[in-house]
Amino acid sequence: DGRITLGGFASKEEYSGNAYDTSRNDFATASARLFLHSAKVMSTYDDLVFDLRDKNDFFNKLDRERLELTEKNDFQVRHAAYTYGQKNSGFFGTAGRFPVLQAGSAYADGIALGYNLNSDLKTALFGGYNPKSDQRYYLAFDDKSQIYGAYLEYAPRSFSWHRRFYMTNSFSQETYNAQLDRSYIFHSSVYQWSENSLLSTLFYLDFVPRTYLQNSSINYSQGWNGNYTSTLAASNVDVIQYRRTQDIREKLAPSAYKEAKIGIKQKFSGNSQWAITERQGVREVDNLPRRVTTLGFDLPGLWAKRFDIYLQASQKFEFTKSGSFVKFGLGYFSDIWEFNFDLESGAEKQTDGTTLHPMIFEATAGRQFSKRLFSVFSTQMARDEQVNISSVFFKISYRFGNKETPPLRDGATPRGHL
Repeated sequence: DGRITLGGFASKEEYSGNAYDTSRNDFATASARLFLHSAKVMSTYDDLVFDLRDKNDFFNKLDRERLELTEKNDFQVRHAAYTYGQKNSGFFGTAGRFPVLQAGSAYADGIALGYNLNSDLKTALFGGYNPKSDQRYYLAFDDKSQIYGAYLEYAPRSFSWHRRFYMTNSFSQETYNAQLDRSYIFHSSVYQWSENSLLSTLFYLDFVPRTYLQNSSINYSQGWNGNYTSTLAASNVDVIQYRRTQDIREKLAPSAYKEAKIGIKQKFSGNSQWAITERQGVREVDNLPRRVTTLGFDLPGLWAKRFDIYLQASQKFEFTKSGSFVKFGLGYFSDIWEFNFDLESGAEKQTDGTTLHPMIFEATAGRQFSKRLFSVFSTQMARDEQVNISSVFFKISYRFGNKETPPLRDGATPRGHL
């Protein structure tokens, strides 16, 4: 079984300025992806995965990353590996280029050898050349860069939709030109003990050049009295992750960043709910703060079962600007179509005294032609008195093979999932 995906992305940026300034930054690209999975290639207990993508691979990119795509449209081998071994007992192994999910965002051009201690617990050693670099988004072979490590994964089987537990711990080291470049522990866990009660943690503890938490997050969600749910969250990201998720209108240099969030929501009619959240964070490089208070209403099926809307109001102070914003979203789905419309507008005052009126609009249409063929088209516009950014995106995917994909539910998919 597999999938072929073709698409295109184009963006246009216009900046205000005098005649001697560079006032345009336009970009356009086409991209493709081929994913192939074959099971029982030479044995009952083996499989082969092959994933070939465009180097820029914009299909899963955030907005900031899309605007920073590199100029040359080469292809990358994202995954090409052969795996042998039973899923629940005995030895297993993988060879080729593959992700090591149990070690976070690690990749290896090499091998992994492991042992299933039982159906819930397994451990493995992995090592080889390291095709991943913080200086690029894509994978590329580099004989000067190596990675090796070990992990322990615990994933007991659950017999309930609302109870689950998962945990993985790993130790990895990365070298470049035979010099230790990075040494870190990765941990990830999820514990859910009821429908609305969940605790998840994730962190990278680095030891080079000093001991510190490079990226980390903790999220705790707790249901109360059936209709109320409270959420507590805290996170810490480094410069690289900050740059990837940075707002497209933000002009500040990337910085390490810490944030805490608290929220509460209540269901008040069917699946409708209101929620209020408070976010507070600070940049490490210049101590600039962020404070955002948001009140929102999700109203699925308000007009009819195929429609849903949401309304949101926010008061923001973000580093060098403060203001008030409103956001509106409308969605509709049928058996084969899905439409989303989102509009955000506001007024914000800059630290230099100027006032801007940003507006961000996005429209998306999805069409499922059959179980095997579907497509998506999206356009976005972000503008204020200083900049006008517009972009269009489309993709079409064809799924093939003799493996059927069973439905996960007996009704139409929620909007945003097509």
